[in-house]
Amino acid sequence: MSRPRRSPPLVALCLMCATGSAGAAPGGLAPHSEREALLTPHLDWAREAVARAGRGKPDTTGAWDVEAVHIEVDLPPAALPDEARFEVTVRRTGPPDAPLSLLAVDWRPLDVRDAATGDALAYVDAPEAFEVLVTPPDGADRATLLIDAAVDPPCGDPVRCQVRDAPHHLVRFGWYPASFDAPLDDRFALSLSVAPAVGAVCTSGMPDDSDDPDGRAHFRHPGPSTLAALLWGFDAITPMTGGAVRRRACTQSADAAAIERMDALAAAVIGHHATRLGPPPFATLALGEVSNGTGAGLSPMGLVLLPSFVWTRNDADTDALREALLSHEYAHQYFFGRVGITDPEDAWLSEGTAEYLSARFMEDRSGDDAAFRESYWGYVLGVAPEDDAPVASSAAVESRAAFALLYQKGSLIWRRLERRIGRARLDGFLEELVARFGGALLTTPEMLLAARRAFGDEPANALTDDLTEVGVMVLEPSVTAPRGARGEGSLRLNIRPGRATPTPVRVYLYGSEAAPEVIEVLPDNEAAPITLPGNVRWVVVDPERQTFRRVRPQPATDVNLSGVVDGMDFLDALAAQGTRGPSADWDDRLDVDADARVDERDLTAIVEAFGRGL
Repeated sequence: MSRPRRSPPLVALCLMCATGSAGAAPGGLAPHSEREALLTPHLDWAREAVARAGRGKPDTTGAWDVEAVHIEVDLPPAALPDEARFEVTVRRTGPPDAPLSLLAVDWRPLDVRDAATGDALAYVDAPEAFEVLVTPPDGADRATLLIDAAVDPPCGDPVRCQVRDAPHHLVRFGWYPASFDAPLDDRFALSLSVAPAVGAVCTSGMPDDSDDPDGRAHFRHPGPSTLAALLWGFDAITPMTGGAVRRRACTQSADAAAIERMDALAAAVIGHHATRLGPPPFATLALGEVSNGTGAGLSPMGLVLLPSFVWTRNDADTDALREALLSHEYAHQYFFGRVGITDPEDAWLSEGTAEYLSARFMEDRSGDDAAFRESYWGYVLGVAPEDDAPVASSAAVESRAAFALLYQKGSLIWRRLERRIGRARLDGFLEELVARFGGALLTTPEMLLAARRAFGDEPANALTDDLTEVGVMVLEPSVTAPRGARGEGSLRLNIRPGRATPTPVRVYLYGSEAAPEVIEVLPDNEAAPITLPGNVRWVVVDPERQTFRRVRPQPATDVNLSGVVDGMDFLDALAAQGTRGPSADWDDRLDVDADARVDERDLTAIVEAFGRGL
């Protein structure tokens, strides 16, 4: 979602048709402590509690199906929105006497009515089971329910709940119909109506919404929904509606110039992503503000919500962060909004893809690949071996290093594929995924099958390796410099831990020619050294753009991998004094003592090893 950020859960407020054999409704209200305990694993990066809570129920979507959900919410200017109305259309697919079970998390119903007649419907609220059992209209094969509901957080304290759990406001879960064991398998139409907060300042020059004089903003998902991360900021959101992507940016914190700046950036992001992913999923983009306490950006449906400081600050660092956040969040309208991504094993498809597209936007905008390099070093230096996990796994979601794995390494996996097959082919592939899986679920195996069909076995095999690889591996290049006019040198590329990898590493051989000779070397601890021609003067192993590996020269003081410790190594390290990792300009080779900073101790080590060779 945002940076700095931790990923919000994959689900927000939930509604679902459960089984026709749900049995008697559990009675009574569970104490807040019990409900909070049920959600604790979720707060600790486990699977969502709603799926876990229903594990004992039959694996079926049941006797009722949800066809449509419409949600209306009013946003107060200075308080948390704590009530909403849900209009839910259901269709009976089982016996006439089958109960209608709706899964509802963190909401308690205040009133349930038949929309056609206005009659009250009997219901039993069982929050300890995250469930509401409704008695449907007599003999109805189809019905529309009007459910007025209030937020009922499990800890009993809305403020404390929000402080503990992203996104720190309104709801954690989103509405969806499905079986307990296979969430989000069903499809339904989803729409959202949001009333603007009072006192917001918005971009100028937008046409009036003649169809809705009260200023409500309306969003409709463009296809059958699989998930709606309906998370609203409580500061100020005043979206608008229209045809081809119309924009409106609103906030209660920033001045008019800051709002216009954000709106202009949004226009650039929309154009960039549409070029690579196809037509925008939503005809509107509403930019809003959330509290700095969220520590995250959010992108439900046609909204993009960013922390207050991103709106108000105006300096180089915030400019870069604003670009990164907005382009990342808008990418979620394609991958996660249009293309459904629900399982923990596939979370990287949402976050890693959004992060890749964000880095692409920043690179295309500035010509600088700093965002990709920051992701590389963030993963390589930020993930301890005990926290590493395959990216396409639930272990990555549950890891303490989940951000580095899902966002940063996930982004770099797409970057590696881009460099292997070419940028244009990857852009076409991502656009194809959006077109093919729009309104449906996408999984990692389905993506890999599509990649194999599009690019062939070798790129698909490398992509599979990247997604299933564990361990921050270390390359240990050993170089002997050529001796004499006709002498030959050698290169050995070992890898720790000593395990085979099918991915070659590009090595740049610099000699008398202007451009280096590029060779590919497969790291192999058992292989014989590679002979280097006599004109080679120094060697550069570049894993940053090719692999997820740290490079540690042998000896570490041979910064430029020339085969001898000399003045060039000293000058390189001197020029990098004061840099710390991970950062966009970090170079691991310059950090001789491997303490994630380049300082006087590195220079001292080089001086002490001066003249040493391999």
